[in-house]
Amino acid sequence: NAWGTFADLYAARYKGRIDYLGAGNEPDGTGDESSTQTPEAVNSMAREFRRAFGVSQFMFTPGFISGDPNWALQLDLSIFDAVDAHLYGKRPPDWDHASDPGTGNLDDGIDAYLRLGLPFGLSEIGLSTNEVSEEYQARYCGGVMARLKERADVIVGCWFAFHNHAGFGLLRDDGSWKPSANMFKMVAGNGAPLPPPDPCAGLKGQLARVRNYVQTARRLSR
Repeated sequence: NAWGTFADLYAARYKGRIDYLGAGNEPDGTGDESSTQTPEAVNSMAREFRRAFGVSQFMFTPGFISGDPNWALQLDLSIFDAVDAHLYGKRPPDWDHASDPGTGNLDDGIDAYLRLGLPFGLSEIGLSTNEVSEEYQARYCGGVMARLKERADVIVGCWFAFHNHAGFGLLRDDGSWKPSANMFKMVAGNGAPLPPPDPCAGLKGQLARVRNYVQTARRLSR
């Protein structure tokens, strides 16, 4: 079957090289970037990945997007080692929830999925600067990552995204970093602030792409 073939190809490249495997993406979502699936289809897919990677591979459920843990109860959870969710818009506990509720409290969202009885990971959370200011995004990023770091019952917490996909990135389109990049590094990584951005980063990136294009064209013309 198609999923079996894909799982075998994936395992041939990545088996033994990755710590975590996520089987699927937002099957309970209906958006353009969600891979909507029925619970039966998720089970079928996940069983093929479990077969191909073996019982020693730590495997998450697909990243759930609906915020409703009851959807996951339709799955055969014995296939998986942990639950994954995408909790976009959830606000940290110390946020001003009265004036800016977002999609709810981050802790409440995590606790709801933990009640499924499996360990929990958060592979996507973020806020787009297409909707809020860069300063707001940085404050939100700092609050979210600090809370995820405090919670020992969250296996992994990932900000979406590094590159500026739909405004969510820590980087701008020109390759320079937003204030949220500094906040992420200081809070999540507990590291020193980033050095001042290169004002020519965007131009250098464009020149590098031109050089690569020219070099490729030369190789192809030989």
